[in-house]
Amino acid sequence: MKKLYRVLMIVLPIFVGSASLVNLIFYLSNQKTFMSLILSIIFFLLAYAVGIKNILDILKEMD
Repeated sequence: MKKLYRVLMIVLPIFVGSASLVNLIFYLSNQKTFMSLILSIIFFLLAYAVGIKNILDILKEMD
């Protein structure tokens, strides 16, 4: 169960960040999007930061 939690805490933020990045690209190419520009940037930065932090925490735990 703990391994599943760790995997989800890495995969889900990266997934949300990628979806926000795609939405940001659509917004910048003048296509219809489901989020505003600021919300898309915030989700992108926050999700990737959390995903990278979780990866670094796991690497620190392994040492």
